[in-house]
Amino acid sequence: MKTTVLTIDGMHCDGCVQIVQHLLEQQVGVKGCSVSVDSKQLRIAHDADSR
Repeated sequence: MKTTVLTIDGMHCDGCVQIVQHLLEQQVGVKGCSVSVDSKQLRIAHDADSR
């Protein structure tokens, strides 16, 4: 498993967080994710061979 950290600008509320998490969790190879409005970071745990 691999973890990728991305910076996301433009998120302002928990609603944005829920939408991003919901969409990512539906993707093949994604094992989990966490999103922080405060740090503007998205962490995705995914299969190493996922794109």
